Amino acid sequence: MLASATWSLDGVASITLAPSSEILPPHPRNGILQVWLELGGNGVALSFAPLMLMIRHAFRLPAWRCRLVQALIAGTVAAAAAVGLVSFGIWQEWFISGLFVTAAVVVLAARQSAASASGVASSDKRRGRA
Repeated sequence: MLASATWSLDGVASITLAPSSEILPPHPRNGILQVWLELGGNGVALSFAPLMLMIRHAFRLPAWRCRLVQALIAGTVAAAAAVGLVSFGIWQEWFISGLFVTAAVVVLAARQSAASASGVASSDKRRGRA
């Protein structure tokens, strides 16, 4: 009798919460569903439409037509979607800061590829030698 009670899950039901503790509401582990839950349909449109327009616009700019930069953009979007749509909340500080750091790397790569395509080093552009 004692062995069956030890290995069963009956003990979980007897766990009580401390009087001052609160039960946190669950959040969806999906970025779009989380924005929908917190901001509604208008929030989804206002959050993701500018993002899609920025990505579309980035692929049309001459400085961003380098295959390496386009691959960086596509990889960044795919990685952000994989993490944001499957595993963690979208408002995590590390997730947002990681997106900003990655966006900065993509912008620097685009500037470097544009400078190398025009044949002018970026240091020469800053000094006015272009």
